[in-house]
Amino acid sequence: MSWLDDANEKLMRLVETRISDHGIAALLYENRQKLIGWPHDIFDFLRREALGQAMWEARHKAVLSGLLNAMAHTGIRAILLKGTALAYLAYANPASRKRGDTDLLVQVSDRNDGRSILSECGFFPIEAAHSLDGEQRLQEVWAHDAEDGSRHFIDLHWQVTNSPSLEGILRFSDISANLQPLPRLSPNAQAPDSVSLMIHACVHRAGHKVSPYFVDGRRLIEGDRLIWLFDLHLLAQAFSDDHWSDLVKRCSQLKIGPVCHEGLLAARTRFHTDVPFEVLQSLIADSSVSVATDYLMNESPLRRAWLDLRAIKAGQTRLSYLLARIFPPAAFIRSKYPNHAHWPVVLLYARRIASLVFRK
Repeated sequence: MSWLDDANEKLMRLVETRISDHGIAALLYENRQKLIGWPHDIFDFLRREALGQAMWEARHKAVLSGLLNAMAHTGIRAILLKGTALAYLAYANPASRKRGDTDLLVQVSDRNDGRSILSECGFFPIEAAHSLDGEQRLQEVWAHDAEDGSRHFIDLHWQVTNSPSLEGILRFSDISANLQPLPRLSPNAQAPDSVSLMIHACVHRAGHKVSPYFVDGRRLIEGDRLIWLFDLHLLAQAFSDDHWSDLVKRCSQLKIGPVCHEGLLAARTRFHTDVPFEVLQSLIADSSVSVATDYLMNESPLRRAWLDLRAIKAGQTRLSYLLARIFPPAAFIRSKYPNHAHWPVVLLYARRIASLVFRK
């Protein structure tokens, strides 16, 4: 008898949901020979998901390649971050790296030109994705509807992270000095060096201990999403001694050693990732606490909001930022709580404030 009763429909749907939540369906399907005793319905689900991801990847690659070529032609240096960068650097099959968008970093001075190129390539901005106005934003979402009916999203960044408290982490000027090509994607595709990708992946994981992500319209908060930890695992597998030394050095300079220590420990717990003992010890050896570490290691939304507010320049900008955080546009607040979008907007604002105050 299999570990999961084929007759237990409710349990199978729960398993499928959790696989989707963690973004690992295609990875499981690629390793299906190891899933001895799993029900046929689950295998069918994994096959459908893997096929869907492969089809999406093919179309997304075409859309993204055209955009990267257009940006390169106009002299814009665009750097791929997170999921897409890792898909074409660390994964044997890029379609195995589940993601809903591509994160693209440009210089602040190229922001408006980047927007123009996006528009020329058929993208349009998604205003409902933003809680802040254009001057306060650190990133914005653009969408493209492909001929096959699929929709593709670009998250355009001019700061690597979307938190004012983390402004000093991985500045454009720092990572643009040491880029690596992604020839499997495009001749014009570039990503940060692998140590920068590791730091960013650990920062991203820590951020989502508080910040939500969305899967099939469901709002989830979970830092240890398996696909993110597998990113860390694959990066670590390819690290040389020089990579580890550079990671320790840069984490010490940025004072975020505990953030990377926690992320690597989580990957080791789930995937038996080989991380040198002396590296783990060095990452937590520095007892000084930076604003970035305070922010990322603290799971209180209220504390994070306070640190972000303090990081904003004083005066009217700080006040407008505070008001925008508490009372974002109605379209944003409804998209943030899709299951309650029919509520009066004042109740949604009340829920947002309560989530900041009463969560630990």
